Amino acid sequence: MIMLIDEAAANGFAWRVLSGESAVGELRLSITESGLGTLKISTDASLSTASLRRIIEQLVVKVFDAELARKVQVVVPVQAGVAAQTQAFVTAFEKSGFERVARQPATGMRLAATKLSVAHAMALATMARHIDLNVWGFRFDNGKRRAGQCNYTSRVISISKHLVAHHSLDEVQQVVLHEVAHALVGKEAGHGPVFKKRAAALGYRGKNFTGREIAANEASWVGHCKAGHVHYRYRQPTRPLACGLCGKTFSRANQIVWQRSTTS
Repeated sequence: MIMLIDEAAANGFAWRVLSGESAVGELRLSITESGLGTLKISTDASLSTASLRRIIEQLVVKVFDAELARKVQVVVPVQAGVAAQTQAFVTAFEKSGFERVARQPATGMRLAATKLSVAHAMALATMARHIDLNVWGFRFDNGKRRAGQCNYTSRVISISKHLVAHHSLDEVQQVVLHEVAHALVGKEAGHGPVFKKRAAALGYRGKNFTGREIAANEASWVGHCKAGHVHYRYRQPTRPLACGLCGKTFSRANQIVWQRSTTS
């Protein structure tokens, strides 16, 4: 089993790669003030592409979920006589969400990843384990009040790009599993017992995403009632609104006071 062990580094972060109790490599990440992370990796040449991918995926999940960097780049050196190893590195990075950048160095291959590109790669890998990617597609959407959607007509699973921005990659994967379960059981199953059983079998833990985390970061208007309940709106409310948590009917005593958000 490959594990990443954190180690402090003067100019960023470092990890030792372990297989069992043996060290098989090292990862070093230097981060600039602009949020660009530059990765240097050295591993045992005998590691398979699948093993390299697991190492890289663990690293980028750590980096993006801890918000250490907004973008990570790596230059894979091209060395004479080790073309197969170079290609294994490039393939592993590309399968983990890294893409070749426009400006390439004179020697080597430069690739870069963002949280969104990593989430895309992880979503496709998750879907491929359970459904046919020749039948079902994947995309990101602009949903702010929902995390994901399974479109049975177009056979596309979509995930909110705002979800990716404000949630961990593990939580994004949970939403992917939720939508994959919908694809497997069909529209008629809804969120009933058949869906719940299938979703649990896939590894879905049943967490509900309300969209409040997205709204807290992106909504233009924030409101408070006298009891302190917080409400969000993406547009300025045009009529008085009362807090539904304080009462089921409109009451001036429970009216929400709105103000522009400082985070949107």
